[in-house]
Amino acid sequence: MTLFRHIGHTSHTKPTTVTNKRGLRVNQQQGGNMIFGSRTRSRTQGTGTFSCPREDGNRRYHHVLVSRWLQAFRLPLMRVEQLGEFVECRSCRSTFPVYVLDAQPGSPVEDIVTTALRHAVSTVLGHNNLTPRDKREAVIVLQRYASVPYGSSDLEIDLREGADQPAGQDLRQLALSLNDRGRVAVLDATVQLVGRNPNPHEHDIAAIKAVADALSLPGDRVRRTLDQRIDQLAMAS
Repeated sequence: MTLFRHIGHTSHTKPTTVTNKRGLRVNQQQGGNMIFGSRTRSRTQGTGTFSCPREDGNRRYHHVLVSRWLQAFRLPLMRVEQLGEFVECRSCRSTFPVYVLDAQPGSPVEDIVTTALRHAVSTVLGHNNLTPRDKREAVIVLQRYASVPYGSSDLEIDLREGADQPAGQDLRQLALSLNDRGRVAVLDATVQLVGRNPNPHEHDIAAIKAVADALSLPGDRVRRTLDQRIDQLAMAS
C-alpha cells in the first residue's frame, strides 16, 4: 500500500512497484531517483532476567518490539505502526508472549512456536481422514516441539477449532513474534506432521507451502526441508 507519493521530489512519471532481493515491496519513481516503501523492523525495548519455561530456570531475556517503518533508500524515516512484541530467551532462543514476565516460576507458559504449531495443525491435517495411529503420531511430533504438555485431547481441540477459521492470518501475526530459529522449527514440525509417506500427496505439499508462506519462509527453504524429510523416511523404510 502506498502511504504517500511525494518526499521532496516532483515527478509526473508513474511510480512502479518492484520487489527487491530481500522481498521488500517498494515504489520506484521512473525517470527519478526516489525509491521508498515500508519494512518490518525489530528492536530491543528492554532486557532483564526471567524464569524461562523452556529451561525451567532464570535466564536473561530481551523484550522485542516489532514495528512497520516507512523508509527511503533503505533508511528508516518513521514508525508507522507497532505490529507486536515478544520476549526472547537469550539462552534457548525461544520466544514467548510478554505476559511470561509476570508468570510465577515453573508456570506452564506456551511459547510462540507451540502456539503457531497449534494453529498450523488444521492446515496440514484438517483435510485428511485421520486414523487413530495418525493422531498418535501427530501428538508425538507436537510433544517434541511444544513447551507445555500436549495430549490427544489438545489435538482434538486444535482440529475442531481450526476447522472453524483459517489459520493463515493467525500464523502471519504469530510469525512476527518468531525469530528465524522459531520459524524454521514450525516448518520442520509441519513437514513431520504430514506423515510417514516418502511420496507426499500434492495437497500435503500445498498445506506445507501455505504454512511456510504465512511464516514468510522462502520456497527453497521449504523444498530443502521437505527433501530432508523424504530422505529420512526412505532410509527408515
